[in-house]
Amino acid sequence: MKQCPSCKLELPSAPQRVLEHIGAHILFDPAVKQSSQPCGLCLRPSPICVFHLKKGKGSKANLKIDNESSACANLIAFKYRTASSSGPSNPCTNVPISCPFCSSTASAVWKYNMKEHLKAKHPHISLSAHTLIWKICETEREEMMRIWSDRKTIKTKRMSKKRKVPLEISEAHSSRLALT
Repeated sequence: MKQCPSCKLELPSAPQRVLEHIGAHILFDPAVKQSSQPCGLCLRPSPICVFHLKKGKGSKANLKIDNESSACANLIAFKYRTASSSGPSNPCTNVPISCPFCSSTASAVWKYNMKEHLKAKHPHISLSAHTLIWKICETEREEMMRIWSDRKTIKTKRMSKKRKVPLEISEAHSSRLALT
């Protein structure tokens, strides 16, 4: 298992939980420098890690990470469409996205870093006019804060609530009748 580069906790095995854990660091960890535009998988500053997107196969295919042209020490496969939409079991939407103001060949920018990217690379762009690109909803922020607060809590596996009831055998099915 890999460790989180910041808090040294063991990273979860599920890719979406890794994105959540690292995303919580980006949003709430005072030790993470926002202006460095940290990688959403390893927290190293931009441009050490590079991510490129490509369209999947088929006419209705979604975007996905181009693993051949992307580079990160913690590069993991994850379902881009699932990771890019927030829901009750999946609050984090921090995925690499294309900057609409960069060239089409430029590397993607992690969503939680987009505001810093715009300030650094496109200072002429009005942040308030482009909040849809970088702002996350309040529900996502609250859920990510919960993940940040609970990051050191050890989660235990749920035990089945079913009781083990001894198997009752009727007299008609008992082997004692065979001996008489």
